[in-house]
Amino acid sequence: MNVVHHGRSWDQGGPAVFLSGWWVEEHWGRAFEILSLREDGFATMPGWRGQGVVVARKRPVEITVEELERIDPTEAREIEALRHNIRQLHHESQEGRATSTWLEGERAALAERLSESSA
Repeated sequence: MNVVHHGRSWDQGGPAVFLSGWWVEEHWGRAFEILSLREDGFATMPGWRGQGVVVARKRPVEITVEELERIDPTEAREIEALRHNIRQLHHESQEGRATSTWLEGERAALAERLSESSA
């Protein structure tokens, strides 16, 4: 599971969550019997694979969010996926700081122009 743009408003496109097939099988499979999993093909556009589709049946188990999210320490893909998500979040954070710096510069320039025009 790879989450980016956490907390972004829906007016700006909202957050994005990407799930790989093995992750769905491993994590959702704890609560659901995965009957069919297609990693792409739904809502496609030119140059874009589209969204995947999962058909699942609830298993007769009681399960918590923590149990669904639990990482299997023996699964190397879990750790690599987390590392990849961290790299993406670092990039996202850098972009946010750059935007903030740019906006502060724009605000200062506007304040300077307003100060000059009122003098």
